[in-house]
Amino acid sequence: MNPYVLALILLLPAPTLSGQDRRFSIALQLSSPSKDDIKLGWYDIPVESIDGYDLEHRSYAGGLVASYSLESHTSVRLRFGISRILIDESTDSYRDEYHHVELNRGQQTKLHFAPGITWSQDKNKLDLYGGFELPFNIHGEFEMRWDQLVTNTSTGTIQYSAVETTTLPKGYSIGIGALMGFRYQPTGWFSVGSEFSPSLLYAKLSGETKSTLVTHYPVYPTQTRTTQDENKGFTFYDQRFSINFMFLF
Repeated sequence: MNPYVLALILLLPAPTLSGQDRRFSIALQLSSPSKDDIKLGWYDIPVESIDGYDLEHRSYAGGLVASYSLESHTSVRLRFGISRILIDESTDSYRDEYHHVELNRGQQTKLHFAPGITWSQDKNKLDLYGGFELPFNIHGEFEMRWDQLVTNTSTGTIQYSAVETTTLPKGYSIGIGALMGFRYQPTGWFSVGSEFSPSLLYAKLSGETKSTLVTHYPVYPTQTRTTQDENKGFTFYDQRFSINFMFLF
């Protein structure tokens, strides 16, 4: 089919059912990852920019939103999302006659559930909306692995080699968030838009943290350390920005 003809079809309203008549919708969301709330090891320390370590964020997030339109431009919705937190901090440096290679890798999975309600104001094919949602977030275990290798540049021999693993237990957060966004609907069955949602949360995180150090060279007995570090309160804040691709039925 000629691409210009296809574009014209998409921009025209559906002939048998308009967007106003389609009450149910499913939206695919591509979102900014949930805020990193881990203050473990080197992460998020005040001298991050001058400590000689590179910090790489590879986190991502996405989800689905199911909505049902009521009368008077009101919609009820249910959001489900996943955030995958992936953070690497590393160094490859030379200090005196030693070559230091270190990689500190942290990862965590968060699940997000949020019922909500929105009110919209549409004009032509543009729809502006606002509302609120009640987010409930499950924070999975945070796992950190720290690999260290120090070699002598003159002889090539290993001076020090070790792996330390640290695990923070699961937690949760719950609260209320605002919804603000817009949709552009070129055709009766599809729309694209963006959404911003800041939220204030009560959270209960961390707890019994276990850290294990295995030294490969020189060989020392394995060291295991357990601490109780609870992190909780009403002052947790999160904000989410999403790109939405919505299909109406």
